[in-house]
Amino acid sequence: MLDLRKLLRLQEEPHIYLDDLEVHRILTEHRREYFDHFEEGFRFWAAHPDKLMLTPKQIYYSPGMRGDFRVMPCQMHREGGSVNIVKLIGTNEEEELIKDKISVGKAFLFHPRDNFIIGVFDACVLSSVRTGACAALGFKHLGKGARRVGIIGCGRCGYYSAEFIHQQGTVEKFLCFDTNAVNLENFKELAKVRNIPCEFPRTLEEVKKGSDALVLSTYSPSPLVSGSDLEKYGLRFISSSGADADNLSEMEEDVPRHVGRIFVDVVHSLRCADLKRWKQKGLITDDTVVELREVIGGAFKPEETHNIFVTTGFAYLDLLTIDYLYSFVAQKKNGTLVKN
Repeated sequence: MLDLRKLLRLQEEPHIYLDDLEVHRILTEHRREYFDHFEEGFRFWAAHPDKLMLTPKQIYYSPGMRGDFRVMPCQMHREGGSVNIVKLIGTNEEEELIKDKISVGKAFLFHPRDNFIIGVFDACVLSSVRTGACAALGFKHLGKGARRVGIIGCGRCGYYSAEFIHQQGTVEKFLCFDTNAVNLENFKELAKVRNIPCEFPRTLEEVKKGSDALVLSTYSPSPLVSGSDLEKYGLRFISSSGADADNLSEMEEDVPRHVGRIFVDVVHSLRCADLKRWKQKGLITDDTVVELREVIGGAFKPEETHNIFVTTGFAYLDLLTIDYLYSFVAQKKNGTLVKN
């Protein structure tokens, strides 16, 4: 009998696979360590910008269909070898087969030398966690002094934003609002697990009145917050993470007139949604946009109040998260995984 594997010179490609629940378990049970790793990644980027290969995410649409799919590669060079990842993710707005799961797809970690895939990760929770962690990182460095945080949009990203902000230990309470009753009930149950102090106002106006910082994490096609809200409600900080496609919007066009700078996760965020429209209309320029790494690295000192942070997501956030997950699993298995 032919040994096709031998004749064709085929070898196994060892890898790990983490599904959404395992990604959630690891990153929330070890949220402080993960968040520290995440923040350190921004410091590394600030100190060594030449060590990262960052390309804008490629977004593809199908005529007559809602949603899109995205290709998001990233490479980081560090002592001991490179970290190479790519995320292939879709926005599932049609929900023909997969229901109530907007982010679908997988992320992949490559071997640093042989380039086979050593890690496969469900992309839904991974994407939501890193988005929440990034919003929380923005809050830590730009929302200082805020004690009451309004969470507008209580889906996965809204919940993880609250969890990572809560673990910083500076917030007295969260005021949470969502027009989707199921999302709101799920948020309540998840918040109980971490003892996150929450109130649930019935209107968006009540959330604004009771908050000094807002985290926007929605799929809203129209703005939810205006620039005049900053002074009217005394808002110290607003994070926007939901408007990551051109058909979405979370903030009015008057917002740039009320702030000195717009802070972003990466300048690539200017390519879509609110930031894209603001730039096209001359409301912001490249000179008025500051990447969060510049604040974390000490190159730019922000104002004490009225800071706006926009994160539309980019692959370095995925790389930092995947790097942590793979290292965590390798340690648990006593280093028997393929070393990175």
